[in-house]
Amino acid sequence: MEFRQKVITYFCVITAAFHLYMAATGILETVLQRFIHLSLMMAVVFWVHPLAHKPNKERWRWVDDILVFLSLILIPYVFINHERILTRAPWMDPVYAGDAFLAIVTVILVLETCRRVVSGVLSLITGCFLAYFFLGPYLPSFLAHSKTNFLEFIDTLFLTTEGIFGIPLGASATYIVIFIVFGSFLEVTKIGNFIIDFALAMVGRARGGPAKAAVVASALFGTISGASVANVYGTGTFTIPLMKRVGYKPHFAGAVEAAASTGGQLMPPVMGSAAFIIAETLSIPYLQICVAAIIPSILYFYSIGLATHLEAIKNNLPGVNIEEVRAIRKTILKRLYLFLPLLILVFLLVAGFSPHYSALWSLGSTVLISFLGRESRLNYSLFIEAMAKGAKNAAMIAVATGCAGIIVGVITYTGLGFKFMMLVLGLAKGHLFLALFLVMIASIILGMGVPTTPAYIIVAVIAAPSLIELKVPPLVAHMYVFVFAMLSAITPPVAVAGYAGANIAGADAMKTSFTAWRLALIGFVIPYMFAYSPELLAQGEALVIFRVFLTALAGVTAVGFGLYGWFISPLPLWAKVCFLVGGFNLVYPSVPTDILGFLLVGVPAIFQIIKRKKLLIINR
Repeated sequence: MEFRQKVITYFCVITAAFHLYMAATGILETVLQRFIHLSLMMAVVFWVHPLAHKPNKERWRWVDDILVFLSLILIPYVFINHERILTRAPWMDPVYAGDAFLAIVTVILVLETCRRVVSGVLSLITGCFLAYFFLGPYLPSFLAHSKTNFLEFIDTLFLTTEGIFGIPLGASATYIVIFIVFGSFLEVTKIGNFIIDFALAMVGRARGGPAKAAVVASALFGTISGASVANVYGTGTFTIPLMKRVGYKPHFAGAVEAAASTGGQLMPPVMGSAAFIIAETLSIPYLQICVAAIIPSILYFYSIGLATHLEAIKNNLPGVNIEEVRAIRKTILKRLYLFLPLLILVFLLVAGFSPHYSALWSLGSTVLISFLGRESRLNYSLFIEAMAKGAKNAAMIAVATGCAGIIVGVITYTGLGFKFMMLVLGLAKGHLFLALFLVMIASIILGMGVPTTPAYIIVAVIAAPSLIELKVPPLVAHMYVFVFAMLSAITPPVAVAGYAGANIAGADAMKTSFTAWRLALIGFVIPYMFAYSPELLAQGEALVIFRVFLTALAGVTAVGFGLYGWFISPLPLWAKVCFLVGGFNLVYPSVPTDILGFLLVGVPAIFQIIKRKKLLIINR
C-alpha cells in the first residue's frame, strides 16, 4: 500500500474512531458535533473518491487535497466561533464576511461530494432549490416568494439548525454512522455469508428455493446494511447466479433480488437511515419506529415470497440440490453464535437503551464473538478494514443529509412547504385518498435516482404536513412518505436497485426494473393500508391489531393469486378479477369490506378446489 493510500485509510479509521468515542462519551455539544461530522465526512469523500480517473490521477491529486483542506477548515472555525453561534439571535445579529464565505464554500463542497458519491441527480435537485431562492420573486404567484435577503438566507442555512446542520445531519452524526460502522464489522466477520447460508438452509429445498432464499437473505441482510443497493450487491452476487442455475430467467432473478433488497430498509432492528431521522424529527424512541415497521415489513416480504412461489409453480422450477443443502445445514449449527450481536442489539433496544449506545455495545460484542471461530476471527488488518469501510460508507449518508439540509433550509426560509401543503389540500379537496395519491407521486418522483434518506427528507418537509393536516397521525404520515421513498429504488424509469440487480444478472436493466416493480406491486398498497388503519403500525389495541393484520395478510395473498393468475391451477379471467377485488377489500380495514372480501375470494377458491378434486378422481 502506497503512503498516500495509507494516510487515507488511517484518516478514515480516525474518523470512525471519533464517532465511536462520541457515542461512548457524548462530550461534544450538538453544533460542534455536527460541524465536525460533516467536515470529516466531506474530507473522506474527496480523498476516497478522487476527481480524476486513473490515467490522470496523479496530475489532479492537488485538487482533491485542496478540497480536503477546505473541508477541514470547518473544525477550527466552529471551535473559534462556537459561543457566538450558540448565543446569537438568528436574522438579528450580524452575519460576518467570514460566515458568508464559509457558508458558500460549504454549500459548494456539499454539492460536489454529493455528486461524487451519492448522485448527480440529488446535486441537481439541490441546485434547483437554490435557484428557487434567487428566482422566487419572478415566478408565478402560487410559487413566488419575496424573501431575497441573502445574508438572512446564509444565516438560516449555515448558522442555525434549520439548514445544513439540522436534524437530518444530526441523526447521521449521532446514530447512523454508528450503525454503519457496526454493519461493516458484521460484514468483515462474515456474518453476511452466514445469513445467506442460513436462508438456503431454511428454504433452499423448496420449489424455487434460491428465489425464496434471496427473499429471506435480503430480509435478514437488511438488518445489517439498511440500504437497497448495498443489499443487492451483498446478497445478489450469490443468490442471483443460483436462481439462474435452477431455471429463473436472468431479468426475473435480478428483479427478485432488487425487490427483496429494497424492502431491507423496512426490516427492523437496523432499518434504513431515514428511520433514525423519523425518530429524531418526531422526538420518539427509535424502538417505536422498529415496532411500527414490523407488520408492514412482514407483509412486504411475504408478498415478494408469494410472487416467487407462484412463479416457481407456474414454471415448475426446482429447489437447490439436497446434498448442497445438507452440507450447508451441517455448518450452520456450528455458526449460530454469529447471530448473537443482532440479538444483543434487539435486547438493548427493547430494554430502553439509546440506539447509538445499543449499536456500540453490539459492535463490541461482534469483535469479541468473532474470536469464537476461525472464519470470523478479526485480526489487525481486518479491524482497520472494518473501521475504514464504516467511515467510507457513512460518508455517503452524511453528505446526502447535508444536501437535504440545504433543501430544508430553502423550504424553511421561503415558506415553500406551506405553499405545497395548501396546493395538496386544495387539489385533494378534503379527500384523504387524493392527498395520499399526490404525496405518493411526489415521493416517487423526488426519489428517482436519489437514495431513500434524502428523498424521504425532501418529501417529509414538503408533503407530510398536508397529511397531518388531514388528521393522519404524524408517525403514520412520516412512515407513509418513508415507504414510498424506499420504493422509488425499484420504480422505473430510474430504478437504482433494479439496475444493480440487472448488472449482476447480466439482464436488460429496464426489463429487470419493471419486473421488480411488478413483484413489489403489493408493497405500493401497504402504505395506503396503514394510512387508513394505523393498527398495522402497531397503534391501538392488541386484538384489533391482530385482526387487521390477519385480514391484511389474507388480502395480500388474494391479490397475489389474482396478479399471477394462479391458485391451485391457472385461473380464468373472472376468478382473477374476484381474487383482485376481494383482496383489495380485505386490505381495507373495516368489517363490511372484510366480509365482502372473503365472499369474493371464497367463490373462485371453492370452485378451484372442487375442480381439482374432480381431476384427481378422473386420474384415478
